[in-house]
Parts: sequence; structure tokens; C-alpha cells
Amino acid sequence: MNLKDRLRLIKTTGSKPEAKPPEPKPDAESTPLSASSAPSPSPRSAQDEPPAARTHAFSDWRIEGDFVRSRTVMLPAVTPDAATGTPGPQAPPLESAASLAGLCALLPDIGRFLDAGNTLEPAGLTFFDLETTGLSGGAGTVAFLAAFGTIAQDGAAGWRAGNKAALTVTQYLLLDYSGEPLFLQKCLEHLSGLVVTYNGKSFDSQIIKNRCIVNGLRPPWYHHADLVHPARYLWKRKLPSCRQRDIEERVLGLDRGDDLPGSFAPDAWFQFLKSGETGNLLKICAHNAADIAGLAAIWQMFTVLAASPLAACRYNADLEHLALRFHNFVKRRHHEGRPASLSMEETAVKLLEQAAAHGGEIAQLLWKRRYGAQLPAINPPAGR
Repeated sequence: MNLKDRLRLIKTTGSKPEAKPPEPKPDAESTPLSASSAPSPSPRSAQDEPPAARTHAFSDWRIEGDFVRSRTVMLPAVTPDAATGTPGPQAPPLESAASLAGLCALLPDIGRFLDAGNTLEPAGLTFFDLETTGLSGGAGTVAFLAAFGTIAQDGAAGWRAGNKAALTVTQYLLLDYSGEPLFLQKCLEHLSGLVVTYNGKSFDSQIIKNRCIVNGLRPPWYHHADLVHPARYLWKRKLPSCRQRDIEERVLGLDRGDDLPGSFAPDAWFQFLKSGETGNLLKICAHNAADIAGLAAIWQMFTVLAASPLAACRYNADLEHLALRFHNFVKRRHHEGRPASLSMEETAVKLLEQAAAHGGEIAQLLWKRRYGAQLPAINPPAGR
């Protein structure tokens, strides 16, 4: 049998499978599935539940809207002196010329704030921190928790002395994406005056700006003092990392205890959206409030350093970089035609002398250029 005969035989004896009738497509007039014929429902997500079903876990939070909660807590004041356990120098009021000049040398953001005609008062500060769904900072990153810390008018003195709870922290928590416009509006009410952050210029403020644009809101504008830049300048050669928690622990001696790190924040929020589980989310809320307390303590440390820079060794600060900050501030003031005060110039010279005497190469170069070839004798830094 040749190939042609074989093909003819297969064609005449083979049978095709019966075609199944097409399944009808659902349309607007289709009869809904009965309970018995409907597929079993998937686990209900937290965002499908009515808001009232999830309020029990946030009983101490105020209801701002269907998907936004807020609370205000008073935190015990933590000062650099209380953290290190040593008396050390106390910062004079921020209104004093010496403190303001020193703070402008350490934090150029403060100089720009004052040059705009503003006055610097503890009660006018806002400490700001966000928790977000990621660290990329792109358009898909959402802020779900915000904290704003302020110092009460009658609590500023107690905050400096470390014997009074004067730090008020207001937090806003987003329970679902649909509440984001209201969440942002609540945040915008606090973003004015002088806002103090830690890495907020590169991250927190950009997140708020992006989310406002996405939601059709006007992005906020405010004076911003970011403490991460001076912290890196003074401790990058002393510490392996200058994250806020490292500055708190290694410089100020603060211990947060059983604190859930902020890196767990995205998982905590997504787990809440998926299952309604609130345990880790509430721990992140506590972490967020602790960030504000630590931020306030770091700010207070800078005010102490501004008033008593010769005691920099107390915080293990980089003496040479501190001297360069003051030296460059005085030099810049002369170039701008508004010389620094005599006490500020004397402080800058003393810091440069100390840094040169302890081996700072740049400080030695500047000292030789200004005062000749002979370097100052090595003296123990002030404050020991």
C-alpha cells in the first residue's frame, strides 16, 4: 500500500471529536448566579470592610474621615544631657546672638530662614516624619503615616531642662488608598513655618509633593531645616552610618527598646490592607512617634553645639569639620559685607586652633596660611 492509499484510508475511517457548544457570555441582562452556583468568595480584604468594622483597633484615634485616623500624644522630653547622663553645657535661649550665629554656622538652612525676616522660637518649630510604602520616592510610593511634633509655648523651658513632657506629637494614619486626599489635606495644615526633618529634603518632602500633584492638590512650600546634612558632616568620619537611629544611639546614647524598625513599615501597612491585622501597624505608629522624639533630641544637640562648640568632644563630633563650619561661616559673612560678631570670630579661631593642634590637615593648612608656619601646641579639647 502506497502513501496515497494510506491517507485515503485514514480520511475515510477517522472521526472528528464532537465540538462543544460555546458558553454564553454574560451580559447586563444575565441572571445573577445563585448562591449555590457562585464560586466561593476569596478572603475579604480590609479595604472591602465598612470603616466601622475596623475602628476597634484604633479606639484611641480620632475619626477624621472614612479612611483617616489621627491621634495626639505627649512624649517625655529627651535632651542630649539627659541621654548622655552628664551635665554638660546648657544651650542659651535661641534668641541670643551667640546661639543663633552658631546655629547658622552649623545649619545653613537656619540662616536662610532668618534672612527671610523670620524669628526662630522653639514653639515655632515643626518636627516632621513620614512612613511610606517604599523608599524609591517614585509616583507609586504612598505615604500612609505622618507625624508632626511641636513644643508647647509653656513647655520650652522644661524641654530644655529635660524635666517636663513638652513635645506634642500629632499623627495621621491612612487606612486605605481612597482616603489619601483627606490624609494629605490634614498633613498640609501642619507644613508651614520652619519644618525640621532628618533626610526630609530628599525624601519626605518629595513624597508629599508627588502625592499632592497626583491628587490634584497644591504642593506645600515651607522653610526646611534638614538635620541629616550637618550630621553627616560632623560624624561621617566617626560612625559607619549616619542614619537617625545611629545618631540617637551612638552619639546621644538613646535606647528605643523594643522598637519595630521603619523598614517593616510597608509590609505592616500592606498586611493591614490584606487581612486587617493591626499589630505591626500599631508598632510602626509607635516607631513613627519615636522618630519625632529622636529628631527633637538631635535638634537640641545642635543648639547645644551652637552655643558651646568647644565642647564638641562631648558628642564625639569631628572637631576639624566643626571648625571648618565656623571658619567658613565667618568668611562668608565678611564676603557678604555683614561681618560676624567678635565673639563668633574668636570662637572660629579657637576651633581652628584646636583642630590644627590635633592633626586636622585642612585646619593646619588654614592655620599656616593665616598665622604662619608654627602650629599651635596640642591641648586637650575643652569639655573633658
